[in-house]
Amino acid sequence: KPKVVLSTFTGADPDAWLNQAVQYFELNEIEGNDRVKYAAYYLDGEANVWWQWLTSVYRGRRQVIRWNDFERELLTRFGTSDYHNYNEALSRIRQTGSLRDYLKEFEQLACRVRGWLETALVGAFIGGLKFDLAAEVRLERPESMHAAMEVARRRDDHLTATRRGRTD
Repeated sequence: KPKVVLSTFTGADPDAWLNQAVQYFELNEIEGNDRVKYAAYYLDGEANVWWQWLTSVYRGRRQVIRWNDFERELLTRFGTSDYHNYNEALSRIRQTGSLRDYLKEFEQLACRVRGWLETALVGAFIGGLKFDLAAEVRLERPESMHAAMEVARRRDDHLTATRRGRTD
């Protein structure tokens, strides 16, 4: 079994660190509240000071910090100010530049929302594409995000080639 190391968290990019922590826990078969104990060990600097404060608050309430509490509290403290607005941001996202930039932004938001059915994600994705590209993708009726992204790439390449053919 390869040795996997969890990086120290100091307060930067909490979403990425939590994702890495979950992978670490799964690979090392760490479950339940043991996850909180392990995660706390990897907090440093400002994050460690926050942890000391948080444990005193929960102790005062006579509550145990569970993993979902830890995630929520960490994101509230170190996440961006729009942490609670990922659902809204994903529903309003629009392609204004290249398809590649749109894909990147969409994926960053989509990985942070919870409870969206894949059909809703596909609808939001297509609805945010530039008008001509969205129309092309809708014609193929993709049923999964993978298919929608693949069709969008293919149709975008075709539209780009068509435009170049007209201007060359």
